[in-house]
Amino acid sequence: MSSINFYEETVQSIKHAGKTLSDILYVTIQDGKYYKPENFLKAIKEITYDNGYGGQVIHEDLQIVFKDGSYLYRDEYDGSEWWNYSPVQPLNVTLEDFTETEKLFESYYVHNQGFFTVKL
Repeated sequence: MSSINFYEETVQSIKHAGKTLSDILYVTIQDGKYYKPENFLKAIKEITYDNGYGGQVIHEDLQIVFKDGSYLYRDEYDGSEWWNYSPVQPLNVTLEDFTETEKLFESYYVHNQGFFTVKL
């Protein structure tokens, strides 16, 4: 069993990609909705999970997109999971796209742990 804090893992992966938290443009779960980075980071601060082999815990479609178009995405093998970095932007979005989804984020994803495939 390998417990890891999701926030610390995420910050370390951002640094490993040569980025900073201020480089994040948005976070998405490839559901056509985009979330402000500060809301996502706040929501994951207290999350600790087992990133070892077994069942995948963090949603596989979760992506952190940076202002330069590069992004981090979740990857897994046999239940072991981690962030991977890609220099190619998956979607083109502007900050105006946030307005309609912020209420959904606050009411569903934060309170119902929508970033996860299983309830922690």
